[in-house]
Amino acid sequence: MSILTQLSSTEHDLVIQVSGDFIAAESFAFEEAYRSNKPPLRRYVVDMQQVKRLDPSALDILMTLRDYAKDKRCEVGIINMPDSVLDTFHVLHFHKVFKPHYEPGLRKIIWLSV
Repeated sequence: MSILTQLSSTEHDLVIQVSGDFIAAESFAFEEAYRSNKPPLRRYVVDMQQVKRLDPSALDILMTLRDYAKDKRCEVGIINMPDSVLDTFHVLHFHKVFKPHYEPGLRKIIWLSV
């Protein structure tokens, strides 16, 4: 799993781009990616466009991010989920934790934590 981060143009959103296999063994690197950014943020956005496989145990990584963001009074969003990732998402009932919303600024569906 490879992880890249970048601030949005408004510097209120941190985009975390994940590629390869999204696996629990990489949880430390993922946490480091969002914890190392200090500016006040409005939202953490996980871009899964390049994710090939989502290991079900790795969903705990998203729950940890959600809890961290709640403490910071931020949202968590997930964008660009490939069909295989979306299937795993639904099988494990994560569609009850993250709900789809249309984001006009991104011009795409973003799954926001509830």
